[in-house]
Amino acid sequence: MADGRTKLTVYGESTAFGFGVRERSFGRLLAAQLGLELTNCAGFGATVKDSLLALDDAEESAMVIAIHGVNEAMVRPTERSLLVVPPRYRRSGWMDPRAYFPTEWRRALPKRIESAIRWRVKVTLIRMTGGYHRVTLDEFRELHRRFIRELKARGVPTIVLIGPPVLDARFFPYTPELMARFDAVVREQAREESVIYVSAADSLRRWEDYFRDHLHASVSGHQRITDQINAELRQVKAQAQDASSAAPEESPRAPIAAPKPPADAAAPPAQT
Repeated sequence: MADGRTKLTVYGESTAFGFGVRERSFGRLLAAQLGLELTNCAGFGATVKDSLLALDDAEESAMVIAIHGVNEAMVRPTERSLLVVPPRYRRSGWMDPRAYFPTEWRRALPKRIESAIRWRVKVTLIRMTGGYHRVTLDEFRELHRRFIRELKARGVPTIVLIGPPVLDARFFPYTPELMARFDAVVREQAREESVIYVSAADSLRRWEDYFRDHLHASVSGHQRITDQINAELRQVKAQAQDASSAAPEESPRAPIAAPKPPADAAAPPAQT
C-alpha cells in the first residue's frame, strides 16, 4: 500500500467492532481483500470521544473506517428513571432487545420473555421522561470534524465514514429522527473534508440485514456495507485515473522576455 502503510484501522461502536458476526465483519472482510492488517479500535457503547482517545492506533494506517453517530444519538432512559429497574439493567444497552436467541427452545423461551419485558419497560420510561442522548448535535459536529482532521494530519490516505443506520422506532423511540440529523453531519463533513462517505441507512435492507434487535447489522448487513465501500473505492480510483489521463502534458516553456519598446518611442530624458 501507499508509503508502506499496512494497517486498516476501524473506529466506532459495536457494529464496527463486529458484534454477532465474528470473522465476517466489514473490517475483517476488507482487510482480507486488501491485504491489510486489521486494528479494531471500536467498542460497545463507544462514541467519537472514545475514538479521539485512540487516534495513535491510526499511525501507519493505509485506511481508516469509522461509524459514529449511533451511541451519540441513541435516546436512553434517564438515570433517575432507571432507579425503578434492577441494577443489572441500568448499564448502557442492557434494556435493549436481544440481538439473537439460542436455537434450543427451552433455553430461548426465558430469554425471549426477558427481552420482551425489558425493552418495553425501557420504551415506557423514555416516553414518560423524554430520555436523553449522550452527545449533543453541536458537540458531535465539533468532535467529529476534529476526528477527521486528526486522521488527515497523521497522513491516513483513505478515510471512509459510515453514517449511522436506521433503527426501529418500536424498540428505540425518538432515536430514528435524531440519528438522521447526526447522519447528515457525517455526510456533510465527508463532503467538506473530501473523504469517502457510505450510507448504512441506504445500504442495509430493513430488517433483513439486521439482527432481531433491529440495531446491529447481521452477516448479510456487513457484506452489503463491504460491497458499498468497495464500490466507493473503485469510483475514487476511476476518478483519479480519469483526472490523470485528462491532465495535459506540460511542454518546456522559454523564459518570458521583457517587452521591447516600439522603435519610434521617445528616449527617456537624461538624468542630470
